[in-house]
Amino acid sequence: FGSSFRFAMAVRLSRRSKPALAMVAAAAVGMTGMWRLECSTGALIARCSPLSRPSLLRRFTLAAAAGAPASVSASAPISPLLDGAGQAVDVATLRGQSVALYFAGAWCPMCLSFTPKLKSFMEGQPGKRIVFVSSDFSEAEYAQHRASMGKDWLAVPYASDLEASLKRRFRVWGGREAGTFGTQRRSGLPTLVVVDLETGKEIQHLNAESEGFSVLAKWE
Repeated sequence: FGSSFRFAMAVRLSRRSKPALAMVAAAAVGMTGMWRLECSTGALIARCSPLSRPSLLRRFTLAAAAGAPASVSASAPISPLLDGAGQAVDVATLRGQSVALYFAGAWCPMCLSFTPKLKSFMEGQPGKRIVFVSSDFSEAEYAQHRASMGKDWLAVPYASDLEASLKRRFRVWGGREAGTFGTQRRSGLPTLVVVDLETGKEIQHLNAESEGFSVLAKWE
């Protein structure tokens, strides 16, 4: 195929992972290069100098493996979910309730302040549920953090592929996780993302990191 066709296909495929950043390899008018694009807009962020074809292919492969968001299909349920005893919960049992993913870590001072307030808020909200997405750095920290939360709160499995993919999908993680997830995030910790668990689609993004406890008034 011609170089223009290959470039067009690379851009088209990269946009499937929006709004994450992607590295796109292309050959245009006899010149091989690397383009860094914002996939939600297609805007060019940076272009590397021309590379040899083998080097380009290797760098593109490494970039894709390191930076591409893990797959969380917009048409697939967000599961598995665990209750406080570590038992799996059927997503269908939460149908009709408003469910928020709660991104937090015990090392985060704002999270330690926000979680007790969120817990008190949830006691008067029978139609709302919390699913904890951990940013804790050890299983012991996770268990201690989990124990401080509401008894009916759910969680995604600790250090699971699902946990990482949700952070990438909704672009929410802690600053100390930048080495893993990068810096292109919408918000840090704590953050709530109201979702439809059965479809994986976002309904609301509640940035408690910047708005504090008052953000809960926006939870519809």
